[in-house]
Amino acid sequence: MASMISEHESFQGVDGKPIVSGYIYVGAAGQDPKLNPIVIYSDRELTTPLANPQRTDSYGRAQNKIWVTDRYSLKVEDSNGVQKLQDLQRGELADSPTINLINVQGINDVTADAVPPVSAYVDKAVYVLTVVNSNTGAVTLDFGGGAKSVIKNNADALVTGDWSAGSIQRVTYNAFSDRFDTLTFSTVEINESIALFSTTIRNIGEPFAVWDHITGCPLPSNDATATFIKLTAGEDGVGEYNEGLLTSESVSGTAPDVVATAVISHAPSPMNGQTVKLINSSRQFIRPGASGTEQDDQFAAHTHSIGGIIDYVGAGNGRTVGNNATVSSGSTGGDETRPRNIGATYYMRIA
Repeated sequence: MASMISEHESFQGVDGKPIVSGYIYVGAAGQDPKLNPIVIYSDRELTTPLANPQRTDSYGRAQNKIWVTDRYSLKVEDSNGVQKLQDLQRGELADSPTINLINVQGINDVTADAVPPVSAYVDKAVYVLTVVNSNTGAVTLDFGGGAKSVIKNNADALVTGDWSAGSIQRVTYNAFSDRFDTLTFSTVEINESIALFSTTIRNIGEPFAVWDHITGCPLPSNDATATFIKLTAGEDGVGEYNEGLLTSESVSGTAPDVVATAVISHAPSPMNGQTVKLINSSRQFIRPGASGTEQDDQFAAHTHSIGGIIDYVGAGNGRTVGNNATVSSGSTGGDETRPRNIGATYYMRIA
């Protein structure tokens, strides 16, 4: 947190009189400020340095606001260089100072200038920069204290696209590991987090559809805390989606009358040992109500009206009109009864 010495503060000697045309020395906290001066500024943003020492006016006041980055020591001498006031502990302690980086250059080996300038990085200090070129691999950053690796997730180097041109990035210096840790999520991480959140909020036992035919559509990931199965037969081999999660797979019948099932084989799952329908293979619709109950396709009971005389038989003086007869129409339609639809791939969370 920046600290300020106000231009309205009047420095006075022990006699109560203003220290006129004196010298204001500002230095490192706990040390003689005249022998250990620090950079001081005229603005809160710490961009415009001032001369150190500053002079006092006829009222014993500083002629400018004086801003410093942290706690500081202060000494005021009169016009003859005689010490009249000294305080070795003033100002606010900046636990995690934030420093702006300008003149950013480079793609993966990024350089910049710090405001205020630094020659050594401060542990846990936060540094902010605007990226000028999208990175194409691991990144290092140097703005006065030497090039240091930029790490995300506490262990991983940046990958292509983590820092996109124009994005504002925040990093903090990790003195223990001598590196910068990212504090800003990259576009890649945001997309991964959205994809992860959108699937992990699913309830265990909930089948849900994914349009995985669309390029870029993220699939439910088994790399995190949740575990999913794909409700498709033939996906339980080495390297396939259901590897190690399903057993006793069974597929029978011919399309469109296919029956496909498997048994969940995943000890952490509360559904372990239960049989599930592989509806991507059987291509059955899910209907609300009566969970797990299956029904074959069926027409609702109905009749058809057929106009005209079906049959006429004459016998002697009597006549019989409208005898029963069987009429067959020509075959029409496909190999199953279905409404208009579009396909999707179903998954289910099991743990």
